[in-house]
Amino acid sequence: MVIWSVTTGTGAINIGTDAFAKTITVGNDTGGQDIIFFAGGAINIGTNSQTATITIGNGVGANQVKLFYGTDGILIGNNAIAHAVTIGNTLATS
Repeated sequence: MVIWSVTTGTGAINIGTDAFAKTITVGNDTGGQDIIFFAGGAINIGTNSQTATITIGNGVGANQVKLFYGTDGILIGNNAIAHAVTIGNTLATS
């Protein structure tokens, strides 16, 4: 097994932060692999000013999205922008 690590002390670790468009892939799709993020603060995904679609899971297979939280609530669409929030599906039966 190869373990790869980067130690920077108090410096930031930046990957793909230059001005060139690119795809950054972490992990693989062979199954049986977890990707784990730990943070002492927030974990932000797509929080810059660019328009982006954020997809979690896929439309096939037995996927689950689990949200675990402490004493704070789960906020969905809780900002100052008017938008629709849809939970569920568009099928006649679920």
